[in-house]
Amino acid sequence: MKKMVGLALTTSLGCSIQEGFSLLKKHGFDATFTDVSNDEELDLWANEAAKHGIFYSSLHAPFDRAHLLWENGINGDDAEKELIESIDACARINVPILVMHPFIGFQPHEQNETGLTRFRHFAEHADQRGIKIALENVEGEEHLHYLLKGLDDFSSVGFCLDSGHELCYNGGKDLLAIHGSRLIYTHINSNMGVTSPDGSITWRDDAHMLPFDGKVNMESLAKRLKACDYQGVLMLELVKGNRPNRSTNDAYTKLSTDEYLAKAAQRIKKLRDMIK
Repeated sequence: MKKMVGLALTTSLGCSIQEGFSLLKKHGFDATFTDVSNDEELDLWANEAAKHGIFYSSLHAPFDRAHLLWENGINGDDAEKELIESIDACARINVPILVMHPFIGFQPHEQNETGLTRFRHFAEHADQRGIKIALENVEGEEHLHYLLKGLDDFSSVGFCLDSGHELCYNGGKDLLAIHGSRLIYTHINSNMGVTSPDGSITWRDDAHMLPFDGKVNMESLAKRLKACDYQGVLMLELVKGNRPNRSTNDAYTKLSTDEYLAKAAQRIKKLRDMIK
């Protein structure tokens, strides 16, 4: 049986999220994910997914306050509450996975019991609601390692590999060699690696290019996913436009949304065929 292929629906594709479901169907995608939103929008999108036979495979949790989860106080409490509500949103519309960022930012930050306790609350709540939490590799990968080790007693917690982050945020380290046994979800994309002359890491290098563009080795990725016996969705997470002061995605900006999705579908199906 062929693995399911998907594409995240975001407004960066050049159409509304509601319009995107019919385009996914047209180009042979099986699945999608969106960010967490309000109940009205999530209900609309869930209905559109069902109407077009698209598997609504995950929601992406808010991450702009992820660093606060490691701090005591009301700000951290509010950030924790937001993610508890995100788990509830998944359960309400029957989306099985919530992707979370363990951290945000490039400044050194201590891993501590405060953060672990908050994520244990997430894991416990996810268990109760029948939801899986997929922790994504982002900046501050030490937080990912710390959490996956500290939450290894929860079957509700797994790993989401972002292939682009692995290159531009994690220095090309093979994270599947470390956490492949916990892999439950993917974000597939590419970029040009770290491009700053001084080697500093910046989110502007996280270009979310199409697979087989950029410098992410897709042949290696296919072999590593096969070695993990990954059976989940091969999910594209792309950005059609450029990051500020970058030109990596110039070729995509000249394409219509329909043309871009056709190219995206061809690329992810090519990767799928390499994993057989």
